[in-house]
Amino acid sequence: MKTRILTYIFVLIALAWFSGCSGSGSGGGGTGGSATGGVGGTGVISAGLITATGSITVNGVKYETEDARIFMDDEEVLDDRFLKVGMVVEVEGEINDDGTTGTAALVRFDDSVEGPVAAVNTDTLVMEILGQTVVVDAQTIFDDSGFTPANINGVTVGDVVEVSGQVDNKGNIRATRVEKTTSAIFEITGIVSGLANSTFTINGLTVDFSSAVLEDFPVGAPTNGDLVEVKGSAYDKASNTLTATRVENKARTIADDVEVEIESFVVALTAGGFSISSPFGVLSVVYDASTEFRGGAATDILVGTKVEVEGYVQGNVLVADEITLKENVRVEVAASGADGSSLTIELRSLSALTVFVNSLTELDDKRAAPVSTSDIVAFLNSINADDHLRVRGREIGNGRIAAVELEVDDPDYDKLDEVDLRGPVDATPTDTTSFAILGIQIDTSSASSFKDRMESEIGRSAFFESIQAGTTVEAQGVFSADNAIDAEELELED
Repeated sequence: MKTRILTYIFVLIALAWFSGCSGSGSGGGGTGGSATGGVGGTGVISAGLITATGSITVNGVKYETEDARIFMDDEEVLDDRFLKVGMVVEVEGEINDDGTTGTAALVRFDDSVEGPVAAVNTDTLVMEILGQTVVVDAQTIFDDSGFTPANINGVTVGDVVEVSGQVDNKGNIRATRVEKTTSAIFEITGIVSGLANSTFTINGLTVDFSSAVLEDFPVGAPTNGDLVEVKGSAYDKASNTLTATRVENKARTIADDVEVEIESFVVALTAGGFSISSPFGVLSVVYDASTEFRGGAATDILVGTKVEVEGYVQGNVLVADEITLKENVRVEVAASGADGSSLTIELRSLSALTVFVNSLTELDDKRAAPVSTSDIVAFLNSINADDHLRVRGREIGNGRIAAVELEVDDPDYDKLDEVDLRGPVDATPTDTTSFAILGIQIDTSSASSFKDRMESEIGRSAFFESIQAGTTVEAQGVFSADNAIDAEELELED
């Protein structure tokens, strides 16, 4: 990306859910525009959550906040003690030349949804709040002052909670932080649809705005497609209706040539690009031959793929300079075979998994008699059964792995039955002996080592208490059968 002058880090919520800077709402003084306004200047727009406090660290940049104006749900607060790890926030400020430090002028937090918990399932790790499906995982932070234990098992139906997170392509809120609150005001941000008289819907939730204060609407009232923040004091679960006291238009445009960096989910494919959820609604992304792809090719982008897009805005369209497809899988194992015509590799004793290679896969041949990596077909056809493989890539569904990096080495016949698999856990374990990664059964009965994310030894019970659906785990062991591993060492991964 170009030299960064100003950085804005926006909450990524819902198929375009985001509580942006208010044009005239309470706690004003922000940098956002109204429905007809825009984000001006030559700054950078980016998105992320707080990963450390003491100042705040967002997207790898540590921002000094001593002189920053800080807004929490439209109310200005006096210092940064209200900002907590796991919150998805908006920051306006300056980044220093080192690219890792900066100074915040404005920090703003708005929750994804706030309301009573209508249902909670500790097995599937799902909560229902204001009719919205909220999904938690091992990385979700539960405020330990409100929940005992500080995880989904500490949540009770009827608890009023505030959720910060991102919304995936299915409309589910992927929670990053959950806090208990005593607020009598419920909130949700999203796109207006199904407008009829004095009601509309947001992702299935009916909003009755007949008695609400309406703010910043050019035509005086909401219209279909508007990005809005709704606050209400009454929620009827039977009809899934929120009675609004205030509805604010949050729509904004991005000024041309503003640089943007957004990590989000693909919600639709379009000619020459795709659409992602963004702070400004569903944002169109286009790319061309000059766009740099990392972690995969344009053809690998599917609805639901998580991407990081960097580029600049023209006509409220994000022109991508760089698109990164996010990886979540690593495997070290012997090959079963490879097929250059289909650009695929089969893995020894892991028939449920297939590795796909493309022109953007980084190839490395460490064999005693290496072959050229310039011809992918020839390179794959040179891979023999028992050749040692190291694959880094991402899951693309149905046991398929898109390889970002592929390293091939000579066979290690003393270790043909050994495997190292890293990936997301399929489902929350029901006992302390086994779980599955990408359909591969992991038996831990004989495991001698359990480690946490700091590589410190922990007990079996502590390890399994940390595993939920989506938790990334590395399992090292030997094959017990096809698609089954007897794990010897296990480690939690970020």
